[in-house]
Amino acid sequence: MARRKDKRLRLCYCTAYKCDGVVLPENEWNQHRDLSQAEQIRSLEQDIFEMTLNDATSSPSLRAHNEDTTSALPTPPPPVSPVRDMKETSPTVDSPDQKVGTASDSSHQVTQAEEMFQYLFHLDEKLHQRKHEVEKVLSEWNHSDDLPPVNREPSRFNIRQEAQAFLEGEDAWFRDTSARVQAIRMAGDATNIMLRDAMVVQASAVVNAILEQTKRWRDDELKRAGEEGFYNTDRHFSHPLRKSNPIIVVALFMVVVLNLMANVARLPCNFVLRMMKVLLGEALRDPEDKVILEQLPSDTRTARSKFQLDPTTTTYASCPTCSHIHKPNRIDNHDVYPSRCQFKRYDDSQPCGARLTKFGANDGQSVRVPIRPYLAQSFTAFVGAMYTREGIEEAIRRTNRTFAQGQFIYDINQADAVRNLKGPDGKIFLQSDEIRTAWSISYDGFNPLTNKAAGKSLSVGSLAMVCLSLPPSIRYRSENIFLAGLIPGPRQPALDGLNPFLTPLVEELNVCYHRGTWFSQTPECVDGRRSREAVVAVVADLPGSRKLTGCAGHSATKFCSLCYLTKRDINNLDHSAWRLVTYEEHCKAAEAWKATPNKAARKRLYKKNGVRWSTLLDLSYWDPTKCIVVDGMHTLFHCLVAHHFREVIGTQWKEPAEEDEVEERDIQVPEQLVLKARKMMNSNPTQSKLHSITIPVLRILCAEYHVLDQVQCGWERVRKQPFINALMSVAGPAPINHEHDHVVLEGDLADMEIDQPEKKLDNPYGPLLDTKDLRQIQADIANTIRPSWRTCAPKNFGTPAQGKLKADQWRTSIEFDLPVSLMKMWADADGQSHDVNSDDVNSSLRAHRVKTVESTMFLSMAIRWATSHRTSLMHGESYMHHMETYLRGLRVLRPDMDLHPSHHNALHLPDFFPRFGPIHGWWMFPFERLIGLLQKINTNFKIGESPTLSLLPAELTKYGMGQVN
Repeated sequence: MARRKDKRLRLCYCTAYKCDGVVLPENEWNQHRDLSQAEQIRSLEQDIFEMTLNDATSSPSLRAHNEDTTSALPTPPPPVSPVRDMKETSPTVDSPDQKVGTASDSSHQVTQAEEMFQYLFHLDEKLHQRKHEVEKVLSEWNHSDDLPPVNREPSRFNIRQEAQAFLEGEDAWFRDTSARVQAIRMAGDATNIMLRDAMVVQASAVVNAILEQTKRWRDDELKRAGEEGFYNTDRHFSHPLRKSNPIIVVALFMVVVLNLMANVARLPCNFVLRMMKVLLGEALRDPEDKVILEQLPSDTRTARSKFQLDPTTTTYASCPTCSHIHKPNRIDNHDVYPSRCQFKRYDDSQPCGARLTKFGANDGQSVRVPIRPYLAQSFTAFVGAMYTREGIEEAIRRTNRTFAQGQFIYDINQADAVRNLKGPDGKIFLQSDEIRTAWSISYDGFNPLTNKAAGKSLSVGSLAMVCLSLPPSIRYRSENIFLAGLIPGPRQPALDGLNPFLTPLVEELNVCYHRGTWFSQTPECVDGRRSREAVVAVVADLPGSRKLTGCAGHSATKFCSLCYLTKRDINNLDHSAWRLVTYEEHCKAAEAWKATPNKAARKRLYKKNGVRWSTLLDLSYWDPTKCIVVDGMHTLFHCLVAHHFREVIGTQWKEPAEEDEVEERDIQVPEQLVLKARKMMNSNPTQSKLHSITIPVLRILCAEYHVLDQVQCGWERVRKQPFINALMSVAGPAPINHEHDHVVLEGDLADMEIDQPEKKLDNPYGPLLDTKDLRQIQADIANTIRPSWRTCAPKNFGTPAQGKLKADQWRTSIEFDLPVSLMKMWADADGQSHDVNSDDVNSSLRAHRVKTVESTMFLSMAIRWATSHRTSLMHGESYMHHMETYLRGLRVLRPDMDLHPSHHNALHLPDFFPRFGPIHGWWMFPFERLIGLLQKINTNFKIGESPTLSLLPAELTKYGMGQVN
């Protein structure tokens, strides 16, 4: 069978149909050629000579690399694959010794020289276009600061790594093009040879320019890697489990998740691990599979170690007396600590001398371990692990490029505190090719036992940071929150006792800001890149922020850290009359306190200025007068709303007593019990004492004291409380001893800021919500249909059984439940009260209730403006108007009651809207959730030991689960 001859295909570059390398059958190609051949040949010959002459005198940027450099070219077309382009468009050129066709053949087809000329000409156009783009990029990035030009047209690339990747791709294209062009045989045509040589010269010049620029960048990277601040992140790109058997990885992962995420104890996890080993042994009968089973450990701790989740931490020995921390010395793979504390608080004082260590075991050896350990996590190691996660660099870059839209600010990254932050070079901090991130820091004390253990009380401090340069959608994930450490208990540190725990973190933060850290490798930069971090906000509740920043507590005379208002003038609502604290004044007072040589002088200065030294002042860029925010969560919800509901409105809930019940029956009462009860009544009886008496004896006592008729028993079963109430009404009050009203505190207690409870004043109108009203509010809460994301107030709202409400519950109650229910209960369509018994008495009560409802509405509106997801000058003015109106109304409703420091702080809140943006970017909710996670860790209620030993490593490794790639 004869073999079919395939049709010949040819590449068409005609001008008639504007073909650009289209593959056509030969007959169609001849048609295209005949229409454009005559005029094309004449114009092409003229163009090639003109272009050759121009190339000899153009392109000065590349002439240094080669004297025969050709000119710059216009903007390139969309990128194409150079290899595919060369393969598809390279013409088939016959050897020089091949015979040339006859004259009759030339009348039907283009000569080989003309076809080669067309191919070279179109390739030369592409070369000029790409060369021009390379010249443009080289010109833009020909400087030392690795940033795009500022005062020029927008650059094609925003970071050097993108420009470098582009140049590397162009370098490969020019090299490949030059090699392929030189390999083509020109059949002795002088014009084509001249064009080919010019193209090779241009390609070589571009390659040399790219090599020089790449070498300069590489030298800069090597220089940076050799400097201080280099951190190796290679371990995050070569996880040992990536090469392990998937069966082993899944089994280990399941057990580790049970242990860390579900808080399953180690022994049950070990049981699961061993049962899986047995199960896999039954399923994998092949002798070769025994190697897989040998890789499966029998202990959960070994499984955790295989994932490399343990963070980089340093265990310090914290002094139980002065809280000074001591770094260990590494000797023979063991941490060695000093036996006693040598810290001197003052130059002329004696060393502390407290014992720091005790005997412990490490790898079966007896060693000295800290009595009060403090585990501090490395900030550099944490950010290094975070930056090496895929997509984090792009997320940070995207967030840093987000600017405010018009007059509204939608996130803290669009606000002045982040946008106007200056770097160590005096320029805008975020405008850099480096990784630049802004952070907030928080401190809060909590009870790790969650108040569930009777009689057991502990206080542990959480020191954490959040990266504000991440998008809000991932900013508060547990793996992105840096837990610097847990301040060991059992008590919170006194006054400046927090400074020693801040010192390691502040030292790292100073290095991260001024020198930066060079990470050896990131997902976007295989050759490494530098990062810098800065703290722009202190986010904490009122006691926590004062301890963190060195300001006086809210119970001090100078209770405000932002202005000079004193406790005597706390009712002053004229915001314009408050003199604000300046950075220079704060630093001067803190330096004076630090330089004072003795305790008495420091106490006098502290009482006068309300400022002491804080380690955060070692951060050169940190301004305590602008970086300490007023936390909206605690100020608005836990303080203002709770105070308004309890003190301004007031509640009175009555329900049956919950004591033991005894059926009333005719029984013989022993005389000894009656005599004992009479003696108790004659010796200042109390409620608790009378509860120990049986009901028959209580009845006899009531009859003897002639108060039996006052006993109200409306229940089927007789209860003790009515009898006790009747007896207490005739019993003489116990004398009050006033000798211990003033207690002299000594030692550490003398240095602690103890909030003295203020004298509680009675509301002249009494509680406005009785049991009936509260039941109506509870019914309204139950009948309200809410969005699924909105927290609901408790069903027993307003009763003692409700317990401690969360901030979200206070928020939803003031934004909807309370205003609506109070309007329904206390005013009808005409604004009249539902309950009218006496015109004079109830008229005043009615007016008071109306004012209370109005005050509630103003507070609700102020909170709505404050918690908006966007902010502007209008938001601040509206919030200020409603909050001032509420506070003035509060002074009318309760003239007997002074305002609280939280009321004053609420008036400072709008100052932070333009500086930090919407309140959701700088409130305590994320850090409170972190504390909730910490409280769920099982500590076995070991009060005698530091809870940080069991709390910190487990929680840090829990965060590490999010960093496993």
